[in-house]
Amino acid sequence: MQAVMSTPATHDAAFKAVKPAMDPKEVFYRHFEAQATAIQDDIANLSNIATAGGERKDATDHILTSISRLTNEVSDAAALAPPRDQMIYNQALKALREHLNVQTSRFGPRSRFAFSPRSKERFLSSSPPRNTQAQVSASNNSNAAAAAVQQSEDKVGDLPKFDNTKGKNYNAEMASQSGTGIRKPSFSTARDIDISSHRGMHIILPATASRATTSGSITDLRNCVLDMSVPTLRRGLTENQDDDDDDETEPSKKATKKRRTLKASPFSSLAIKDISRSVIIAGRVAGPAHITGVKDAVLVVNARQVRIHECENVSVYLWAGSRPIIEDCTGMRFAEIPAQYLTSDQEPSTNQWNQVDDFNWLKSEASPNWRAITPGEANDENAIPSTFWETTVRGGPQLCTEDILHKAGIA
Repeated sequence: MQAVMSTPATHDAAFKAVKPAMDPKEVFYRHFEAQATAIQDDIANLSNIATAGGERKDATDHILTSISRLTNEVSDAAALAPPRDQMIYNQALKALREHLNVQTSRFGPRSRFAFSPRSKERFLSSSPPRNTQAQVSASNNSNAAAAAVQQSEDKVGDLPKFDNTKGKNYNAEMASQSGTGIRKPSFSTARDIDISSHRGMHIILPATASRATTSGSITDLRNCVLDMSVPTLRRGLTENQDDDDDDETEPSKKATKKRRTLKASPFSSLAIKDISRSVIIAGRVAGPAHITGVKDAVLVVNARQVRIHECENVSVYLWAGSRPIIEDCTGMRFAEIPAQYLTSDQEPSTNQWNQVDDFNWLKSEASPNWRAITPGEANDENAIPSTFWETTVRGGPQLCTEDILHKAGIA
């Protein structure tokens, strides 16, 4: 998955969602489970976050804060947890710290992070005995260091594996479906949305995916159309749900259906990486959106913060709460986001879609790496008409994925 950072608000919501009547020990265990899983995912996503502008450092600081907060919560809940649970919590926290240290050690010199004293002792003990007959060669030292890192990673494997998807692989499920119809993966049993490694697919996330927007990761798509706006933007959505009433005096109730309202839930963060010849409607992101390695594509992004790296020939229809940043990009085009992808609390006047900062162009003159386009202008070949967003992108019997891409101006 994906990079993407979790938020304290998400953790608190998961904690409060547990029924009050539940045993307090079970309540805290589920709370700890949710937070530990979120931190574990954040650590795994560090390699997908760019170093420019201190992004990776900010993400690492966020993880450290999350671990510290969770450690304090474990301490405060000591009266609720029996000794065995306390041991599990402490082992999991220790493994998370070591996992973070292993990840950051791969990114080069570190000024802030170091292995704990116990980890250091374990590393030293894993090194070969000092050779009193001859000096250990540099290559042997390198091998010992690699073995030490592997040993630490093995230790991380002791962290309880909290399964985010209850064993269901939505990517495999989509890939196994025959035909060229629209895929609508529910993500109803997932915690995060991870869509990866697809070719020529048209994917539309349904309302049920609003349960899985803790974070999002979109990677390795070719010739695809992906729309994630429904679960993250549109309110008042409903779904059919089996009635849970077990009253035997009214058996007919077991077969009835009820309508349950699903609230739209924006992503806390989103990573889009390694995309080509595709249209991606990312929905709303309450936090940062990181876009890396996108080529010959059209993106619709609604995010508080947008950072774009190593992209080429991309049109971005954007709402940004802060100045967008690009780096190592060429042929970028920015346009104001279509109105249907905004929420009622977003004012167009606060949109900074055209206030782009190019880290590779520090001169006062306009950067040659990006320009603004205005949707609907006939004289701009890159402008996409409003009818495309209203009807075409939804697909239909007469529109295959390739047709939609052509109508979006993707050759």
